[in-house]
Amino acid sequence: MINFTQYKSEFAPFISKPVPDRIEWLFIICFTVLLTSLLHANAFEGYWRSDDGFHLMFATEYSPWQYFFDPIITRTQSGANVTPWNALFYDMNLSIFGFNPGNFYAHLLLITMGTALSLFALLRLWLPLPSVILGVTLFLTGRPTYHLTQKLMNNHYLTGMLFSLLSLYLFTHYVRYGKHFKLALAVILYALAMTCKEVYVPLLGLFLVLPAGNFKQRLLAMLPFVLIVIGYAFWRHKVLGSWVGGYVTSSSDIDFINTLKQLSNLAFLLFDQYNWGLVAIIIIAIMSLVTAFNRLINLPLLIVSLIVVVVPLLPLTVYPGINYADRYLFTLWTAVCIWVAIVFKPATQNTISSYFSRNSTVIRSLLVLIVATASFKGLQDEKRHKQGDFQKSEAMYHFALESDFSQKALILDANEDGNYWVFVGTEARRAYDISKLQTPATALIFINKINSLLLLEEIVEAEQIDLADIQFLQYQNGNFKPIDISPVINDALASINEGKDQILQITLSQEQGVLRWLFEPKGIHYSATLWREKPGRIQRSIVDIPYQGAFPINVDDKPQIQLTATSPGNWVANTPKFKIESGSQKLVWQGKTNFNLVSGRLESLLSRLGNNAYP
Repeated sequence: MINFTQYKSEFAPFISKPVPDRIEWLFIICFTVLLTSLLHANAFEGYWRSDDGFHLMFATEYSPWQYFFDPIITRTQSGANVTPWNALFYDMNLSIFGFNPGNFYAHLLLITMGTALSLFALLRLWLPLPSVILGVTLFLTGRPTYHLTQKLMNNHYLTGMLFSLLSLYLFTHYVRYGKHFKLALAVILYALAMTCKEVYVPLLGLFLVLPAGNFKQRLLAMLPFVLIVIGYAFWRHKVLGSWVGGYVTSSSDIDFINTLKQLSNLAFLLFDQYNWGLVAIIIIAIMSLVTAFNRLINLPLLIVSLIVVVVPLLPLTVYPGINYADRYLFTLWTAVCIWVAIVFKPATQNTISSYFSRNSTVIRSLLVLIVATASFKGLQDEKRHKQGDFQKSEAMYHFALESDFSQKALILDANEDGNYWVFVGTEARRAYDISKLQTPATALIFINKINSLLLLEEIVEAEQIDLADIQFLQYQNGNFKPIDISPVINDALASINEGKDQILQITLSQEQGVLRWLFEPKGIHYSATLWREKPGRIQRSIVDIPYQGAFPINVDDKPQIQLTATSPGNWVANTPKFKIESGSQKLVWQGKTNFNLVSGRLESLLSRLGNNAYP
C-alpha cells in the first residue's frame, strides 16, 4: 500500500509557499501579456486556415442547443470525438464579429493568456515565484502552444486546458479551505473541459493524488467528478456508439512497435534532437535525477500524471501518427512545463552539496536560460517551417471566398490533400455567402481524379453551367495558373477503361449509427464519395478510407456512398451509389464498373468544355 503521508511530508516545502499578492499578480499579468504579444502577435495577420471552413459552416447550420444536446448533430460534427465547444467558439465569434478572422485570433490569444495565468495560479499554490515564471515562460514559448495560437480550429484544446487548470485550482482550494461553491465551480469547469476535448477526461485521476488535504478529503471531494465522468461516458456512447475515442477504425491498424517508436521520440519533437534542444533535454533529465535523489518527487502524483497524459496519445500513434509537436502534444507540453518548474525549484541547504549551495543561484540561472532558449528556438524553427503550409491554406480560402465561380474553377492535385481543400473551401464559401445574406454560390473546386470529375459533371448537369465560359486554374508554387483539364479527363477515361473488367466486392453494414465496411480486393487504394442531405442542400465530399473499418454516421442525413478503387498500376474501378438507411442494415455487392455510364459522363464533361483550353 502506498504511504501517502510519507510523500505528503516530502512535498511539504511546496505547500507552505505564500499566496501571491496584488503586486505579484500585476507583474505576472503584464509579463504574460507582453510575452504572448511578442511571440504570437503574428496570429492577428492570419486568415482562415485548415478546418475553419467546416467549422464555420457547421456553426452557421446548427445552434448550440443542437450540437451540445442532440446526439445526431453532435455526431455530425465529429465521428471520432465529442467536441461541441469547438463549434461554440466559431458560433460566438461569427455572431459578434462576422467573417473577420482577425477578431477570432484575438479571442484565441486571450484564451492563451488566460490559460498561462491559470497555470501560474495553480503552480503558485506549491512553488515559489521564480519556478512558476519558468513554467509559464516555457508554456508560451513551446512548439505546441505556437500551433494552437496559429490555427483557430485548435481553440478547444486551449479552452479545455484553461477549464482544467482552473478546476484543479478550485478543487485544491476547496480541499484546503472548504467552501462548497468552489467545489461546485470546479465540477462545472471539469465538465466544460470534457466538452472541449476528451483528452481532458482522464484529469479525474489527478484529483485523487494532488498534494492538498488528506486522502479521505480528496476521495470524498472527487465523488461529483466521478458522477460527471459516468454521465459523460454514457453520453459519448449515445453520440458515437463507443466508450473510448480515437481515429482508429480497425484493431488490425495497431502496431505496438510503431507506437513505442513514436512515444520514445516525444522529447525530441518538443525540443529538438540537435543543438539547443538536445542540451535542454539532457539538463532536464539531470535535474530530474537530482530531484529524485533528494526525494522531492511526489511519486503517486508523477505516476498518475504520466498515465493521464500518455494514455490519450496511444490511439493517435496509430492514426494520424504523432510526427510533429502540434496540438496532439499540447497536454504533454503543459505537463513538461509543470515538471520543469518543479525540478528547478530552488534547492534547500540540506539537499545539496556545499559547493553547489554556494553557486546554486548562478548554476540554476544558467541552466534555466539554456532550457528557455531551447524552447524559444524551437518556436522560431516551427514558425519558419509552417509558413509554406499557412500560405497555401490561406490561398485556398481566399480563392474559395473571393472567386466568381461563374468565371473560374479550381482543379487541385489529389496527392496534395486536394479532397480536403475541396471540402473545407466549399463549406467556407457557403457559410460566407449566408453571412452576407447572399444566395450561396456553388464553389467549383475539384481534384484531378475520376470521382471528383464525376461530381463536377453532376453539378454542371444539375445547374446547367456552361463550362465554355469558365477558366480552370491550378495552384502551383503559391500561384493560381490556367490549366487545360482535357488531359485530366482523358487520363480518367483511360484509367476507367483499364479497370472496366475488375471485380470489386463491397460489404456495408449499419447499426445504431455506426457504419462498418469491408472492401475487396485488398492492397489497393479506396476512396468514398459521400452525399448527405443537409438543411436546404446536398453536401458532397470525398474521403480516402482503408479497405476495412468502422465509423459513426448520421443516418438522418440520408447518406449515399460510392466507392472508387485505384490500383498501383493505375486502373480505376467504380461502384454504383449505395443508400445508408436507418435501422440495422447489411449490404453485399459484387460487380464491375458500369463502364458505359461512367465513360459517358466523362465524355459529356469533355464535350462541354468546347474550345476552353489554356496552355
